[in-house]
Amino acid sequence: MVYIPTSKYEEAYQRIVDGAHQSTSASSTTLLVFASIDADSICGLRILTSLFKRDAIGHKVIPVTNYQDIQAAGTQVASRQIKSLVFLNCGGQVDVQDLISLRDDLVVMIVDSHRPFNLYNVYWNEQVLCLDDGDVEKNMGVLRQAFEDIEFGSDVNDSDNEDDED
Repeated sequence: MVYIPTSKYEEAYQRIVDGAHQSTSASSTTLLVFASIDADSICGLRILTSLFKRDAIGHKVIPVTNYQDIQAAGTQVASRQIKSLVFLNCGGQVDVQDLISLRDDLVVMIVDSHRPFNLYNVYWNEQVLCLDDGDVEKNMGVLRQAFEDIEFGSDVNDSDNEDDED
């Protein structure tokens, strides 16, 4: 599962740090941050860039106003030196695989206050980490069951018919 509760934020950040330090060039940009242009994103970006500087992580910030901005930056993601993507207050409501081609060695972190999260981001791809402030955790079992029912075609009537036969 790729849902990250608040107790595991440090582990998620460590994946970014590890990816950056695997880079062959110390001065290269290994991280792209897609930041929406709202107040929450700007405040969060200030905190994140302080952390990136402290940990010597080369990064580039790409301001986005819509999903087309993210798709347009897709060519930069194709670069092998990019190891991590952070979506700051954007990307949570769409399947990021529809916006960006994901390589096996790429880690994607979504920090988005908009709800609902796209369930493909939460349950489908191990590369995509969705950080949550506790909202999703409350309904996790129900959400997972609904996703599996839709994705894998579980038929609710099948379990009802089995109960009727007893």
